[in-house]
Formats: sequence, C-alpha cells, structure tokens
Amino acid sequence: MQDKLRAAFDQVQAGEEIQRKTQAFVARKTRGYTRISPVPRLALAAACLLAVLVGGWLYFTPTAEINIALDQAVTLGINRFDQVVSVDSPGGDTLSLQFSSYTSAVEKILATGEAAGQLAEADGLAITVVGGGQGQSARLLAGLEQCTASQSNAYCYAAQPEELAAAQELGLPYGKYQAYLAIQAYVPQITPEEIQAMTMREIRDWLADLSGDESGQGNASGNPWGAGGGNGQGNGQGNGQGNGR
Repeated sequence: MQDKLRAAFDQVQAGEEIQRKTQAFVARKTRGYTRISPVPRLALAAACLLAVLVGGWLYFTPTAEINIALDQAVTLGINRFDQVVSVDSPGGDTLSLQFSSYTSAVEKILATGEAAGQLAEADGLAITVVGGGQGQSARLLAGLEQCTASQSNAYCYAAQPEELAAAQELGLPYGKYQAYLAIQAYVPQITPEEIQAMTMREIRDWLADLSGDESGQGNASGNPWGAGGGNGQGNGQGNGQGNGR
C-alpha cells in the first residue's frame, strides 16, 4: 500500500514539475507579457467606426428629389430609404420636414395655405420625382399618387434630371413640358411660349381634340398628355404621369 501511495505522490509531483516548466517556457517566449494584445481591439474599434461612417453616408446621401412646384418651389432630397434628408424651401419650415418619410413631408406641404391656393388654380399643383433610378422612382411616384389621391388638381410625374433641365431651358414647368412634347407630335410648329400661356385645362382639352379623345383625358391611362412611352404607368409622352384627372 505504501508503495502505491508513494508512486501516486511521485506522479503528482511530476505533473506539477511539468506545469512549472511549461509556465517558465511560456514566460521566456512572451517575456512575461500575459495580457491580450491590443491590436485586435483596435481593429474591432476601427471596423465599428467604419460601419458607422458608411451607414451615415448611406443615410444622409440623397438618391432622388421631389420637386413641388409652388410659387416658391420646395425640393426634398430623398435618401435610398425614402426618408427626407434635405429640404430646399425658401420660405418654409424645413425642420418639421427633415428626417420624416417623404409622404409625411408632402402631406404637410399640401396642408399649407400656399399649396391650397395653388390646387385651386387652373394649372393645379405639379409634384415631380427626379432621378432615383427606375425602382425608387416608381416607388416614390406610387406613394405620391396615394397621398394626393384626394386632391383633384394635383399631378404627379417622374423625370430624369436631364428631362427636368430640358424643361427649365424652355422655361416650362415639367407638366407643361410633357404637354408641349405631346402636342408637338400633332402640331410641329407649336412653341413653348404658346403652351406656357395656356392653362392645364385648356391644354388637356386641346390635346383631347387633337387625339380624337372626346373624354378630355387624352389617349393615356392616368396621363393627360396622350400617347408615348416613359417610366410612369400611363402611356404619356415623356416619363411622367398624372393622377388621371
């Protein structure tokens, strides 16, 4: 029995001796440094900071615009998440619009007295989605049509920046620019000045006569400007579409 105990004790001592030697070896190789290296922590912190910066850039970078043609035009910068991240409004309250959904911002603008006055006029109120790519442009346009559905004199369009620039070069709002292109197909000699002097009701009636559509709605489904192709759901000339009113 004593021999067995002695043998067991010797094994324990041998195990302890191996542990001491191992610890001494590790200490020599690491020079006694036992803490976790700070390099992985710095790399993790840098990765987190980069993620925050990229996320902030994605959120605050506008990918589309919504132009509301009031007397003092309002331009909303819309990010890829369909949130308002910038507001260009010479006389409006920008703080209440920024960082809200684009539909909420448009509804607030439509509730103002200036918008109500414009909606009561013959030309109505034009709201144009500019840029955004085909997917976002169509999504924003659909949302605008929903939030203006109760407004009988609001017209929503989708355009690319170069089309809006062409309209501005002719001195026409985008809606009248579309009408100008549509009527030009029937009356090549029509001038932008003639279109500018007409009301939207007069333009729609004239286009209906030219196209042989006695309903006064043109040849388009949801677009008052007649036949043609574009990004909207209607068959109207150019890329925009109205609410079919």
